[in-house]
Amino acid sequence: MTGVMADFKPVIGYLALHARVGILPMFLEGTYEAMPKGTTIIKSRDVGARIGRFLSIDEIEAMTKGMARAEAYRLIAARVRHEVENLRDRTRFKFDAKALRKQWKAERKMVSTEEENEVVSVG
Repeated sequence: MTGVMADFKPVIGYLALHARVGILPMFLEGTYEAMPKGTTIIKSRDVGARIGRFLSIDEIEAMTKGMARAEAYRLIAARVRHEVENLRDRTRFKFDAKALRKQWKAERKMVSTEEENEVVSVG
């Protein structure tokens, strides 16, 4: 509601895997300016769309093979967000699933360590 791209929810991964469908990333430009939060009338503004490369169900399943469902859904959402950001920024940065999963693992480990330290200091 601010014109800034919101988080991509893991539900997109759930829907793609369970319905066995691919995903077509798109970036819509100028929509916030055409109808900002709180308005009911569309303003005359330039609006555009950039359409990305289709992510087939085969590609999605290969990327998430052997993963826990929750992590697979989250990874798919991250991939789609990455593709949309590339469309927005007109870049072609490669998606690095391994690096992202490694980062998530480190974050989980850090949170777990912090929780253990909290228990020790309270007890």
